[in-house]
Amino acid sequence: MKTKSFLFIILSIFYSLHSYCQDFNRIATFTNTYSNGFVNIWLSPEINSKLSQNFHDLRIYDSQNKEIPYILQSEKVLNHSVFFKEYKIIEKKHVSAQNYTRIVIHNPEKKMIDNISVIIKNAEVKKWLKLNGSDDNKTYYVLNDNYIYNSNPNPDGTSEIKVLHFPSTDYEYLELLVSDYFDKPINILTVGYYDYKTENGLYSELEIKSFEQLEDTDKQETTINFSFSESQYIDKFEFVFDGPTYYLRNAELFYETQVLTKKQKVIKQWQLIENFEINSYSKATIFSENLKAEKIKLVIKNNDNEALKIKSIKARQLTKYLTAELKKDEKYTIKFSNNEAKKPNYDLKFFADSIDKNLPLIKIDTIQAISQTETTKKESIFTSIYVWIALSFVVFGLGFMSFKMMKDIKKES
Repeated sequence: MKTKSFLFIILSIFYSLHSYCQDFNRIATFTNTYSNGFVNIWLSPEINSKLSQNFHDLRIYDSQNKEIPYILQSEKVLNHSVFFKEYKIIEKKHVSAQNYTRIVIHNPEKKMIDNISVIIKNAEVKKWLKLNGSDDNKTYYVLNDNYIYNSNPNPDGTSEIKVLHFPSTDYEYLELLVSDYFDKPINILTVGYYDYKTENGLYSELEIKSFEQLEDTDKQETTINFSFSESQYIDKFEFVFDGPTYYLRNAELFYETQVLTKKQKVIKQWQLIENFEINSYSKATIFSENLKAEKIKLVIKNNDNEALKIKSIKARQLTKYLTAELKKDEKYTIKFSNNEAKKPNYDLKFFADSIDKNLPLIKIDTIQAISQTETTKKESIFTSIYVWIALSFVVFGLGFMSFKMMKDIKKES
């Protein structure tokens, strides 16, 4: 039993040493100045540049060093959204004498439409419907007089949606007549349409540290080299050129990468991002999908034409956020930058659709970067201490067990 306890102590020491060496080496702090609830925490390019490719090495802690769950959100190149817009119902009444329900819908902008969506309270029923149109809400003209509504109650809600299609029209008023000859009227809650909206994703611009343009008359090429202060995640490049009134050129975009040869030697080489055309009608935009690089090269094939001059270069990164539930006026710490960190597994990811999309945005107050030299030095010092402690335990333990064995042998003899 004592031997097992001794081994357990030794293993614990080495485990502690291993855990220390895998600690995060970057810290950012901020205070939640908003009310209690969910917020978005903006991840700046400065933070993202220190993260591993999978963005798993991020943790949030409160002032009590309690880990706070989060959802990593990233803007998309194009954001598509669908939302329901209601038409104003200016009349809704049941005409019992003629056994129908009349609903008048207002289309004040006289938009050209070819369908409406009717939200109806759940019911098991079959109805006949007619749709008419008017420009003055007095004289109506038929649009479709042969709708048959067979209910299909929604098992996950208290209402269902019925889409009525008809020939394209721009009538200001629509009259929906629902036959109630055989039974009670159905409960129509609202009438509207689904609109689709597409927006460009939000980007953070990256600062370009250095830039040069070189002309090679022999190859008839223009080479533009530019770089960042460190490797950055890049999702989009934008180039604007100055040249003749009309031009159309082929171009190639490269980034510098490191490759391990068969002889286990690391060499640098240029990796192609994309071949593309540049022209005098628009700026050149290249999407690079989370490319991480520090140095970029653009090569333009001039052929026998006048060389182009670069007017501007923009490198952008799709904006990323951490969505988390925080307390008002609480100070928080983000620890990050650890290639060995595993992806956190939080329950919160299952409830992403339940969280409001329009959340307040928090920007980081301070970022503390620990240099690799300092980190290595500290790890070296602590490693030495732990190693000497462990060796001391080993020597002491072996000596103690040897002494016990000798004592037991003497007793037996």
